[in-house]
Amino acid sequence: MERVVSTFLASVVVLLGISSVSACVDRAKPALGMLGGWRQVDLIHADDVLLAKAAAYAEEAVVEMNKLSNEVTPYELATNPKTGEYRVVEVYTQVVAGVNYCIKFEVQSAGCQNNINHDDCDNDKRICEAEVWEQPLIIQGQPKVTVSEIKCD
Repeated sequence: MERVVSTFLASVVVLLGISSVSACVDRAKPALGMLGGWRQVDLIHADDVLLAKAAAYAEEAVVEMNKLSNEVTPYELATNPKTGEYRVVEVYTQVVAGVNYCIKFEVQSAGCQNNINHDDCDNDKRICEAEVWEQPLIIQGQPKVTVSEIKCD
């Protein structure tokens, strides 16, 4: 899968708070199956549009994380070396005034995708979670997207 850059990202508005409070997956799991609660997405059978949104929103979260980080080497969304697809681990959705997404994904140091010695990169991978709120058709027919929380292990 190529890097997902589509028209719905043209009007992305991103606000970020890197948080040490409980991650969105921890809050989503107890509410699974409740009316108005979070629903876990079956990544194997999910439609391509939802998977593309999850990957794009995870990528936007990484960009914002790098802007606010003091790390010398920035992070990028990790990819599967065999398929080139982004490493999105879990996705939860909740219907609100739009859709909340809780996305768990893997990041690695920037430049590791092209690094021949992947042993150095394997030690620098982290699992992160981002909570994203998508409000449909806010700006000229495009959704407004807010990344409200990111937490990495």
